[in-house]
Amino acid sequence: MLSPTKVSMTRTKQTMPMSKNFALIVVAVFILAASGFGIVVGCAQGGFAPGSPLYFSYVTDAGASPGIYSYTASPSNKLNQILGSPFSASTSPFGLAVDIFNRFLYVTDNGASPGLYAYSIISTTGSLKQIAGSPFLASTFPYNLAMESTGRFLYVGDRGAVPGIYVYTINSSTGVLTQLSNSPFSASTNPIGIAVDPLSRFVFETDRGAAIGIYAYTINPNSGALTQVAGSPFTAGTQPNRVIVDPTGRFVYVTNDFPTAGIYGYTINPASGALISMPNSPYSTGVFGPNGVAIDPAGRFIYEPTNGGGIYGYAINSGTGDLTLIPGSPFLFNLSPSSTLSVDPTGQYLWMANPAGPGIYILHIDQSTGALVQIPASPLSSSTSPANTLVIGISQPRYP
Repeated sequence: MLSPTKVSMTRTKQTMPMSKNFALIVVAVFILAASGFGIVVGCAQGGFAPGSPLYFSYVTDAGASPGIYSYTASPSNKLNQILGSPFSASTSPFGLAVDIFNRFLYVTDNGASPGLYAYSIISTTGSLKQIAGSPFLASTFPYNLAMESTGRFLYVGDRGAVPGIYVYTINSSTGVLTQLSNSPFSASTNPIGIAVDPLSRFVFETDRGAAIGIYAYTINPNSGALTQVAGSPFTAGTQPNRVIVDPTGRFVYVTNDFPTAGIYGYTINPASGALISMPNSPYSTGVFGPNGVAIDPAGRFIYEPTNGGGIYGYAINSGTGDLTLIPGSPFLFNLSPSSTLSVDPTGQYLWMANPAGPGIYILHIDQSTGALVQIPASPLSSSTSPANTLVIGISQPRYP
């Protein structure tokens, strides 16, 4: 694993989490998905005892050489690209999501050939193989996406000619996607962020269209179909961005630019899915450009990048969801307003795709305070316009 002063390898024993989160899904082999974006951190294929997990990092990039960039951490203390990286998509890959068993990776692309690109993940190398039938059609501008926690349904916000939330069932053997016949489900006209609660009860979507706010839906457990929650959309300023649900499924957080730049916090009514604003919300950074957002797998810390103002970190009150600024915030500077974040499955490292760098930044998370320290191995600069981040770990077979 990585450390604040060097990149080294340690053995990691995986345990089953108590709950799963869409954007930060932790199931069996630990899945973190942030609001469904494109980095996956990987540990190299040497220096591990048989049966140890490997960690792979995938990054969507729409720069000079567009595609999906993948990295591993090697025994020689370097972060290296996986053979074959970048893996091809269209010209503008963006959001990412992975199934709960880390077998399939899904990428939205709104470039020359828009659609949902689907890949099988080679568990021993981290390489990607495009699934037959990919790309799967949505509308003309698929944006962010979120995986339901059992891995049966995929939800995609599309801002194109026919906007809304597109819902797909996932073939558990092949990863092939099939769109629900009554999909898309209409929201407003400009869906931005999307997240699924870890208990697969609700979908939350931020929208900047005709009716601005947070749209909430209940999930039909049999079909994956959506029904809008009474009172939705819920107020979240006038420029809501990304949305995330904490690992317990009790709290929702939304980044917003205006009128208060910062994080808006809500508690979830567990019966209806309705959102109730936290008494001290919004939590202001006072800096324009909050976009990405990430929570550690234990639900203790939340992080938000800002436009040139660094990464703001907050401690999460486990009882109320209230946020307290972490001492030393903000961390780092020279960030793009489109910077996005994800936390690795161990909860020890924060990965950030920063188009302003450009590069992929890796920061160590202090396990007591949540403070961040950039590790010497970062930034990775092989990609020129990194868009999003995602982190997974894959258990390897143990041989006698």
